[in-house]
Amino acid sequence: MQSPNTTEPSKPRVALSISDRWARESAAKAIRASGGTPIRLTSMMDIPSVADVCVGTVCDLAPWNDRALELFQNTRSSAPLDPIILYVPEENLEFATELKTLDPAVRCCVQDPSVDALERLRDSLNWLIESGASSSLIELILEGRAPVNPTSLEFLQWAVRAIGTRCGHPVTDGADALGISSRTLGRRLTESHFPPPVETYSWVKLLAVAWRADTCQATLGRAARIFHLDSVRLYQLKQRLLDESQIQTVRSSDRKLPIILAAFRERCRAIEGTNLRLSGQLM
Repeated sequence: MQSPNTTEPSKPRVALSISDRWARESAAKAIRASGGTPIRLTSMMDIPSVADVCVGTVCDLAPWNDRALELFQNTRSSAPLDPIILYVPEENLEFATELKTLDPAVRCCVQDPSVDALERLRDSLNWLIESGASSSLIELILEGRAPVNPTSLEFLQWAVRAIGTRCGHPVTDGADALGISSRTLGRRLTESHFPPPVETYSWVKLLAVAWRADTCQATLGRAARIFHLDSVRLYQLKQRLLDESQIQTVRSSDRKLPIILAAFRERCRAIEGTNLRLSGQLM
């Protein structure tokens, strides 16, 4: 497996797992021509190890047997926000298309030696590089804010990774991952004007769903499946975080993320106001 540390830091990194040599080399060339840097992997099992440094994945679902679905699910769990291009032999297109119908952050392309790979992959690679990566969502959350403490940033980074899995409890799991107590985690988030850990985690999940819905031009319900949310759980999540007016606005708008992001920032400003009032009383 190629080390991600050897790549050019200025270019977005794309995980590449293709078994056929011609297809692998042509895909790597197309990634470079599209402004990215390929991270060549031995198999799809290696994708989770580089998910944090890559904006997306190009893979072929090898070994094309019952394990293919398991490998795809592992890839999605390790990188719930990232786009995936399934660059497959024609005989595997039907299976790849089935995955695409279940996951709006997937595109399919057929390997064809008679067609230039860049021509075949260009649009999909541009979409992948522009719509990836979990770090962009964190930047959006932090945009326009005063600098947050390191613990708050680490929790956001952990939350973005965790929302693609079925984690047990966001407070205890997040605190354990950061090596601190749940109480300390809550205190550090409050200092950065974030809601309590469970609520912050819920906001990250809802923002991620909206991010994926907007970038893939999908409904919230379809995007939510990536994050193990059925229609009932998505409804409950919106009810917990948004008021009825905001829910109606989200429902009627083509772009969900700006509305939900504005609601989250409003919630954080309210916490900041409370912190300022409390600090004034203590002086």
